Amino acid sequence: MSVPTRTLANMDNGEIIQRVIGLLVETGEYRRGLMENPDREDDDSYGEVIDQLVGELLRVELSVPDHATIQDIGDLVGKTLGPRIYQLLGGMALAFHELADIHDQGQTDVSSAEALRRLALKVEGA
Repeated sequence: MSVPTRTLANMDNGEIIQRVIGLLVETGEYRRGLMENPDREDDDSYGEVIDQLVGELLRVELSVPDHATIQDIGDLVGKTLGPRIYQLLGGMALAFHELADIHDQGQTDVSSAEALRRLALKVEGA
């Protein structure tokens, strides 16, 4: 699966949520594959897709002044990554609550992957 390269800096909230959903679906499929066949050889393609999705969401470029202290660099990293991590956690919380609502309603005919795909379509249409 090839995912177009984007970074969080140039994504809107809908795109961020869709990437989070993609990450959850991919890791879910990877987990199911391991559960079905725990002795299987690792399939690097899942890892590559997951790495790409995470990389797009957390990749940053920082300009660190020559005279910056460790504290300055830590502050810069925190200031840059803080809002991104907040957005990612918000997307994961949204996905969790979507899945929890389906569970609480007793909808056993809907898989978690299907519920996440539906959420992605809702976000895309919003």
